[in-house]
Amino acid sequence: MVEVKKVKDEKNLNTVMKFNDELDIAMTPYLPEFLADYKHPAAKADDPYWHEILEGNKAVSALAYLDNNPIGMIIIKFNDKIAIIESLFVIDEYRKQGIGKKLLEFANSEAKERECGVMFINVLIENVKAKKLYKELGFNDFRTTLVKKI
Repeated sequence: MVEVKKVKDEKNLNTVMKFNDELDIAMTPYLPEFLADYKHPAAKADDPYWHEILEGNKAVSALAYLDNNPIGMIIIKFNDKIAIIESLFVIDEYRKQGIGKKLLEFANSEAKERECGVMFINVLIENVKAKKLYKELGFNDFRTTLVKKI
Protein backbone atom coordinates (compact mmCIF):
# COMPACT_ATOMS: atom_id res chain seq x y z
CA MET A 1 0.00 0.00 0.00
CA VAL A 2 1.26 3.48 -0.88
CA GLU A 3 1.76 5.98 1.94
CA VAL A 4 2.27 9.72 1.53
CA LYS A 5 4.31 11.42 4.24
CA LYS A 6 5.27 15.06 4.71
CA VAL A 7 9.00 15.74 4.45
CA LYS A 8 10.38 16.93 7.78
CA ASP A 9 14.08 16.04 7.77
CA GLU A 10 17.25 16.48 5.71
CA LYS A 11 17.42 12.84 4.57
CA ASN A 12 13.97 12.94 3.01
CA LEU A 13 14.60 16.44 1.66
CA ASN A 14 17.63 15.04 -0.18
CA THR A 15 15.33 12.45 -1.77
CA VAL A 16 12.97 15.22 -2.88
CA MET A 17 15.90 17.13 -4.38
CA LYS A 18 17.04 14.00 -6.24
CA PHE A 19 13.52 13.40 -7.56
CA ASN A 20 13.26 17.06 -8.59
CA ASP A 21 16.40 16.62 -10.70
CA GLU A 22 14.94 13.40 -12.18
CA LEU A 23 11.75 15.33 -13.01
CA ASP A 24 13.78 17.71 -15.16
CA ILE A 25 15.17 14.72 -17.07
CA ALA A 26 11.71 13.13 -17.40
CA MET A 27 10.33 16.38 -18.90
CA THR A 28 12.94 16.47 -21.68
CA PRO A 29 10.83 14.58 -24.25
CA TYR A 30 8.02 17.11 -23.77
CA LEU A 31 10.16 20.20 -24.33
CA PRO A 32 9.78 22.12 -27.58
CA GLU A 33 12.69 21.77 -29.97
CA PHE A 34 14.11 25.22 -29.21
CA LEU A 35 14.55 24.18 -25.54
CA ALA A 36 15.84 20.66 -26.19
CA ASP A 37 19.36 21.52 -24.99
CA TYR A 38 18.22 23.51 -21.93
CA LYS A 39 19.43 22.09 -18.63
CA HIS A 40 17.75 23.23 -15.42
CA PRO A 41 20.29 23.88 -12.65
CA ALA A 42 20.67 20.92 -10.30
CA ALA A 43 19.18 21.24 -6.82
CA LYS A 44 21.69 22.51 -4.26
CA ALA A 45 21.27 21.87 -0.55
CA ASP A 46 22.39 25.39 0.40
CA ASP A 47 19.60 27.02 -1.63
CA PRO A 48 17.16 28.67 0.84
CA TYR A 49 14.26 27.30 -1.24
CA TRP A 50 14.86 23.80 0.12
CA HIS A 51 15.01 24.97 3.71
CA GLU A 52 11.60 26.65 3.31
CA ILE A 53 10.23 23.15 2.78
CA LEU A 54 11.63 21.91 6.08
CA GLU A 55 10.32 25.01 7.87
CA GLY A 56 6.90 24.29 6.37
CA ASN A 57 5.59 27.86 6.37
CA LYS A 58 5.93 28.91 2.72
CA ALA A 59 6.30 25.47 1.18
CA VAL A 60 5.91 21.78 1.97
CA SER A 61 6.82 18.55 0.29
CA ALA A 62 5.72 14.96 0.61
CA LEU A 63 7.10 11.64 -0.52
CA ALA A 64 5.05 8.66 -1.67
CA TYR A 65 6.36 5.37 -0.31
CA LEU A 66 5.78 1.78 -1.33
CA ASP A 67 7.21 -0.78 1.09
CA ASN A 68 9.21 2.01 2.76
CA ASN A 69 10.85 2.97 -0.57
CA PRO A 70 10.24 6.49 -1.93
CA ILE A 71 8.63 6.35 -5.37
CA GLY A 72 7.30 9.87 -5.89
CA MET A 73 7.21 13.40 -4.55
CA ILE A 74 5.32 16.66 -4.61
CA ILE A 75 6.33 20.21 -3.69
CA ILE A 76 3.66 22.79 -2.83
CA LYS A 77 4.41 26.47 -2.34
CA PHE A 78 1.99 28.83 -0.59
CA ASN A 79 1.55 32.49 -1.41
CA ASP A 80 -1.17 34.17 0.63
CA LYS A 81 -4.20 31.96 0.06
CA ILE A 82 -2.88 30.41 -3.15
CA ALA A 83 -1.34 26.93 -3.38
CA ILE A 84 1.08 26.31 -6.23
CA ILE A 85 2.18 22.80 -7.15
CA GLU A 86 5.80 23.39 -8.10
CA SER A 87 6.86 19.81 -8.74
CA LEU A 88 5.16 16.45 -9.04
CA PHE A 89 7.16 13.35 -9.87
CA VAL A 90 6.59 9.60 -9.85
CA ILE A 91 9.28 7.08 -10.79
CA ASP A 92 8.50 5.80 -14.27
CA GLU A 93 7.69 2.18 -13.34
CA TYR A 94 5.14 3.34 -10.75
CA ARG A 95 3.18 5.67 -13.02
CA LYS A 96 -0.46 4.93 -13.89
CA GLN A 97 -1.01 3.38 -10.45
CA GLY A 98 -2.66 6.32 -8.69
CA ILE A 99 0.51 7.63 -7.03
CA GLY A 100 0.24 11.08 -8.61
CA LYS A 101 -3.39 11.25 -7.54
CA LYS A 102 -2.44 10.44 -3.93
CA LEU A 103 0.24 13.15 -3.97
CA LEU A 104 -2.26 15.66 -5.34
CA GLU A 105 -4.76 14.66 -2.66
CA PHE A 106 -2.05 15.45 -0.09
CA ALA A 107 -1.58 18.87 -1.74
CA ASN A 108 -5.33 19.49 -1.66
CA SER A 109 -5.47 18.62 2.03
CA GLU A 110 -2.55 20.95 2.83
CA ALA A 111 -4.18 23.75 0.83
CA LYS A 112 -7.51 23.33 2.63
CA GLU A 113 -5.74 23.30 6.00
CA ARG A 114 -4.15 26.65 5.08
CA GLU A 115 -7.50 27.97 3.84
CA CYS A 116 -6.28 28.45 0.29
CA GLY A 117 -8.93 29.43 -2.20
CA VAL A 118 -7.19 28.27 -5.37
CA MET A 119 -4.49 25.84 -6.48
CA PHE A 120 -2.29 26.16 -9.54
CA ILE A 121 -0.31 23.50 -11.39
CA ASN A 122 1.75 23.93 -14.54
CA VAL A 123 2.00 21.24 -17.18
CA LEU A 124 3.94 21.16 -20.43
CA ILE A 125 1.65 21.34 -23.47
CA GLU A 126 2.89 18.03 -24.87
CA ASN A 127 2.41 16.14 -21.58
CA VAL A 128 -1.07 14.93 -22.44
CA LYS A 129 -1.14 12.15 -19.80
CA ALA A 130 -0.41 14.53 -16.93
CA LYS A 131 -2.90 17.08 -18.22
CA LYS A 132 -5.57 14.38 -18.38
CA LEU A 133 -4.94 13.43 -14.73
CA TYR A 134 -5.07 17.04 -13.57
CA LYS A 135 -8.34 17.66 -15.38
CA GLU A 136 -9.82 14.47 -13.85
CA LEU A 137 -8.92 15.91 -10.44
CA GLY A 138 -10.74 19.18 -11.10
CA PHE A 139 -8.05 21.42 -12.59
CA ASN A 140 -9.12 23.61 -15.51
CA ASP A 141 -7.29 25.41 -18.28
CA PHE A 142 -6.63 28.91 -17.06
CA ARG A 143 -3.78 30.63 -18.86
CA THR A 144 -1.00 30.10 -21.31
CA THR A 145 2.60 30.77 -20.39
CA LEU A 146 4.96 31.75 -23.16
CA VAL A 147 8.69 31.08 -22.94
CA LYS A 148 11.80 32.07 -24.85
CA LYS A 149 15.37 30.91 -24.56
CA ILE A 150 17.92 33.52 -23.53
